[in-house]
Amino acid sequence: MATNTATVPIYSFKGIPFGQPPVGALRFMPTVPISYAQNRTFMATQFANTCPNPFNPANVTEDCLYLNVWTPTLTPGANLSVMFWIYGSGFTWWGTNMFDGQQLAIRQVVVVTVAYRLGAFGWLCTDRADAPGNMGLYDQLTGLQWTVKGLDDFLIPPKRQIAQAFPISNNEGLGMRQNACANLPQVYSNVQNGVATAKRYAAYVGCDPNGDYLGCLRAIPAAQLLAAQTSAPIWNQAGGQPIQLYADGAPFTICYGTNFLPSDPLTLLKTPAFRPDLRVMIGHVYNEDVVFGAGVNLVAPVMGRYVGQVRGALTNRRLAIANIMTVFVNTGFGPTLAAQYTAFNATAPALANSTRINAALRATVMHALSDYLFVCPTVLFGQYLTQYSNFAVPVNQYYLRYANSQSPCYGSDWCLGATHLDDIPLVFGRPFYQTGFTDTDRFMSATVMNIWTMFAKTGFNPVLDIYKKRTWCRSPVNRICSY
Repeated sequence: MATNTATVPIYSFKGIPFGQPPVGALRFMPTVPISYAQNRTFMATQFANTCPNPFNPANVTEDCLYLNVWTPTLTPGANLSVMFWIYGSGFTWWGTNMFDGQQLAIRQVVVVTVAYRLGAFGWLCTDRADAPGNMGLYDQLTGLQWTVKGLDDFLIPPKRQIAQAFPISNNEGLGMRQNACANLPQVYSNVQNGVATAKRYAAYVGCDPNGDYLGCLRAIPAAQLLAAQTSAPIWNQAGGQPIQLYADGAPFTICYGTNFLPSDPLTLLKTPAFRPDLRVMIGHVYNEDVVFGAGVNLVAPVMGRYVGQVRGALTNRRLAIANIMTVFVNTGFGPTLAAQYTAFNATAPALANSTRINAALRATVMHALSDYLFVCPTVLFGQYLTQYSNFAVPVNQYYLRYANSQSPCYGSDWCLGATHLDDIPLVFGRPFYQTGFTDTDRFMSATVMNIWTMFAKTGFNPVLDIYKKRTWCRSPVNRICSY
């Protein structure tokens, strides 16, 4: 189906199946690639239903392994680069219908978005060979394999791929660039903790955790499993994750110590068993953790755009340190770090209850959580890659401070920049086709899209007009290029 956007025809193909429906006996199993009947025809004009998730439980189905394609041409041999998008969501929410690739495709790339199983359906980790965990990763890999081969058969031969995903060894040989980060401690657990979580979950829904709990779980309706998953704060108080907030909200996650992922990502990064020519772009935003702030009881609601209408919680240095310590679980250095993050308050005791100091404390706690959960893992990921002498290319890193006009931080007196997810509207060009955005938003969106698509096409960062006098890479020591 051709869509005319800014006089450029974009061809979209939505709801293309790439895996067998993971239902019945296939529930919790690794992906089974779909086999197309010869000359099969299907309508590719609508997004498929999303995988079961609590974000939109009304329009979900387990038959959800579909992908979508946007391309500026159907000409054979066009040799276009491919941007392969794997959405985030804590492995629990979202779906491909939230992402429209047409604005990126205008910039002469093919865009592919892939669905994968979420929550228990995609990340239940068991001690059974027919449910080894990481089913969502198997889905992502199968979708990527379809893209490498399927675009060649179905549309146009792809030139190369760029993935928004967690780097994993199983994509070896697929010609990928990476826009990613693997070293996030809250998004993976060892197989022992994963199995323990699975058994607590099974017991909660009435299955015998010491018997054939997997067969029992396969027989329970999907809606009942989804409802039980959202009750994790009741049954998952020993979640095995570093932060109880994530054990409550996203109890099922990447499981290492399995065939798919033999060790934790940090250990794998310390052993240079990866491609040394893989060009990488990573990044983070100004204050990643603001959108999760409600979990550390600072403000209600935490969103900056509502601060003027809702009275903020009383905040003091003691409470701020306590909240930081819920994340800095290493008791050896955690108290020292927490004290350093809030030291400015100790030097101005007379202002301890002022609005300005309370706002600064809120921002400080959010920055501390952001550093631990997002910023430090992102930077360390790049450093681990570049510390090996055989790693032959730069690691490019961006830092986004701009909060668009639809950001939760827009208009805040303490969240003074972009927060988690604020880059998504800019990457997908939403200011160009959704209301409520400004001309500045559109300018920033065009800039971000140009950076991403240029990297997809060339593996290099573009020299944009507004940055002509800057040098992208200034760090000869570790070759992490910040811009």
